[in-house]
Amino acid sequence: MVSRVFSPMVRVLLGFVLLVLYLVPLGQAGTGIIDRQVSRAGHPMTLLMPDSRWQAERHADEHTDEASDALLTHPGDPMPAIILVHGFAGSRQMVAAYGYTLAHAGYAVVMLDLPGHGRNRAPYARDANVAAIGEAFELLQGEPEVDISRVGLLGHSMGAEAVLRAGLGSPERYRATVAVSPVYTAVSAATPRNLQLQAGSWEPRYLDAAQRVLADAGGPSTDFANGRARALVTVPRAEHIGILFRNSSHRAARDWFDQAFEYQSAGSNDHHDWRLLGWLLHVVGWLLVASAIAPAYRREPAMERDVIRRPMNWIGVLASPFVATGSVLALAQFVAVGSLGGVVVGGALAFWFLVAGTVFLLVAYRHRQPTGGDFVRGIGLFLFLGIALGIAGHLAWANWALIPSRLVRWPLFALACTPWFVATELGQGDPRGTSRWVWWGAQVVSVVGAMLLLSRLVPGMGVVALILPLLPAYFAVFVYLGGKVRRPWTYGIGCGLFFGWVLVVAFPVLG
Repeated sequence: MVSRVFSPMVRVLLGFVLLVLYLVPLGQAGTGIIDRQVSRAGHPMTLLMPDSRWQAERHADEHTDEASDALLTHPGDPMPAIILVHGFAGSRQMVAAYGYTLAHAGYAVVMLDLPGHGRNRAPYARDANVAAIGEAFELLQGEPEVDISRVGLLGHSMGAEAVLRAGLGSPERYRATVAVSPVYTAVSAATPRNLQLQAGSWEPRYLDAAQRVLADAGGPSTDFANGRARALVTVPRAEHIGILFRNSSHRAARDWFDQAFEYQSAGSNDHHDWRLLGWLLHVVGWLLVASAIAPAYRREPAMERDVIRRPMNWIGVLASPFVATGSVLALAQFVAVGSLGGVVVGGALAFWFLVAGTVFLLVAYRHRQPTGGDFVRGIGLFLFLGIALGIAGHLAWANWALIPSRLVRWPLFALACTPWFVATELGQGDPRGTSRWVWWGAQVVSVVGAMLLLSRLVPGMGVVALILPLLPAYFAVFVYLGGKVRRPWTYGIGCGLFFGWVLVVAFPVLG
């Protein structure tokens, strides 16, 4: 539709405008903030602190009368600090929206990669998370600008469990705790101190857990002076991942810390984190550029034999995901599939895609062998996806860098994912018609349905249900670009390399 309305030149210009616009929210987030990459006890961390000179200039511009000036903490005074902790299959980038909001409000912020996550080389061990938080606290103790008597915690999902446990174990260290989308963790009426719970209205399991934690904590209270303040914030129309990027959640956390620390933050100049929206527009920009400059490939006559329309095509796309789920369930009777390939959950998903794609190819298609040109073009497609979705996304919401223990696993994971994408491109058919999007819908329905079943039937795979909202968006980008590439093996290799990278970079490694 876009190609019919806009000429290639207009699409290129619009695309480049969107690419450049991405710099605006990135610049807005970093303006006036000192960003330091540090490490302590092997845990990679990011330390965000307000630039005192920039803060002083803003303070002078906004507050010229003595009355308002007296109400604000002056720049240069020791500042309170917050330790931010991501959830399972997350990284520092996943909680950075809270980090920038709090840093712009005058807080020092530490974000860390938990063991086995992001760029942390330590093996995944859930029991090690509290110790990692303790290392972040030790880091803050060495910062003269930080008021170490006013340190708070904020965590999401698994990170929420970690900050609740840290707040329970060291109430003398942590004066306030915010647990976003928490799993149930036993607390008391006295600890953690000044506890706020948050959950999205579209994540009933975590909202129920938050309500149970609040009841254990003694119910709602505003007793900040004695550390017994308690509250539950329900974020409207937010699910487990989306809540991380909701300004109402960021603002509620900031206001809670302000009250707990008796701190007048720079709240009059609210920071809204627009980096995720900027990244989405950035992706659209790349797609517009691709639609204008992609080579005008046409299917070769030999390829048409691969795309014969018959009922087995539909049986393949609808049934093979459920065969894959059954295969993972059967394998789980003999091995711990949750740690397959040394990657928690991600290894089982790679095996799932291998089975689903292989079965799909075998029952539905006669397919030729890939050529050298397919490999070259496939690598080119991977590089395009890596820049447009991966590297650009690294700046907005998700880690994209592979440490060595992940990089060595990537080729095997990519190989496992490739058959599924070859098969789906064979089925997607004429790039000029609507059949591609019908097949996209079929993929989404079958894959999401089968993975929901996987999350319920296979122990340790429940987290899969939380990431399913991301799959339709990824598949939509793949399908759109496949209409430009128009070669099944090129598409399969490029998307397989990319999706294998996603599985390896996101899920925690065991060593």
